[in-house]
Amino acid sequence: MHCIRRNKIKFQGSIKTKSMKVIFNNILNVVFAMLMVPSIGRADANGRQYVLVKTDVDTLKVGDPAPRIVVRKWLKGTPVTSFKPGMVYVVEFWATWCGPCQAAMPHLSELAGKYKGKAEVLSFDVKEDKKTDFLPKVERFVKYSGNRMSYTVAVDAADDTMERTWLKAAGSSGIPELFIVDQQGKIAWHGHPNFVDDVLDAVVNGNYDEAGKKRIEAAAKEKEERYNALSKKMMIASKDGNYQEALAIVEDLLPVYPGMQNYLLCKKYEFLSRKDSSAGRQLGEELMSQWTPKDQLALAFWIVVTRSDGSFKPDYEFALKWAKQAAAHSDPGEKGVVKLLGQLYYAIGDKKRAIDCQKKFIQMLRKDGTNSSNVLKPEEETLQRYKQ
Repeated sequence: MHCIRRNKIKFQGSIKTKSMKVIFNNILNVVFAMLMVPSIGRADANGRQYVLVKTDVDTLKVGDPAPRIVVRKWLKGTPVTSFKPGMVYVVEFWATWCGPCQAAMPHLSELAGKYKGKAEVLSFDVKEDKKTDFLPKVERFVKYSGNRMSYTVAVDAADDTMERTWLKAAGSSGIPELFIVDQQGKIAWHGHPNFVDDVLDAVVNGNYDEAGKKRIEAAAKEKEERYNALSKKMMIASKDGNYQEALAIVEDLLPVYPGMQNYLLCKKYEFLSRKDSSAGRQLGEELMSQWTPKDQLALAFWIVVTRSDGSFKPDYEFALKWAKQAAAHSDPGEKGVVKLLGQLYYAIGDKKRAIDCQKKFIQMLRKDGTNSSNVLKPEEETLQRYKQ
């Protein structure tokens, strides 16, 4: 069964259309770009990162007992070796290079807090580049993510047991992918974290019966149609320069998909800044003061790529201020941070610091073994542009 060939996909109580896929892909590309690592294309290696793909081999399906848990190392939280009867488990798969995985993390943390004592979130790192020992990199990632990953985290076993017996067995080729294990230790649902809220609530409260599934499916369809319609209106309003209307639409969109809140708040910041720079700065300060370093960097990058025109110039000084603060609390080995700082220094006219950052970024790429011309050449060209 290849659901991608259908115009509309009905799967495990959620409905996803091609239009929704395009919207999510465009959104998450912002996060990919913020990371700016040489493996950026790998996140899209199979064409999608967040849509479930069913294959001809289907050895794990809804209603089956959950596979065993086998890990290389537990990195955070209390290790779980078996599924306790009466407890619901959210089993999620991610990778350090995966932008959509990182975008989903704050929402997973919210779910972990909301259902504490009733449901437990377990997150497993998979699909890392195994040419070198990647464990230290994953450990640093989890450490510097802080409260962004407020749930139990582990690294897949050396022989990829979790990836094989969960993801591949279920026919899923993309991440993030999330499974719900019910109170009886059976698979109740799997899909993208953005679509899990109603299902998880129903499973936790014992309402995920046939009637509940139909209700959730209908609600998901209505929610999707609403989101698509509002998103289209928002883009038209923005294109026409009607930022007041665009702001009103953002407010309507925020409650629809909780996992997309940070993206929408970035849009809100942009629209408000274009309408009133001082009001935009005030909102930006409020967001930055509440967000983790990773999310601060995401908004800073958003400002870097925001289109400027004769009547509007992005607030690069504001972005640089928070990017520097976020960098001080981020992994020193995170190449994307160095790249972003260089872009911001160049935007404010500080060519010397921009050149220094870009040189360091290129050195970091080479140190990591990146010798591909299609990666290094554009960065060398950027360095020359900074020097002009």
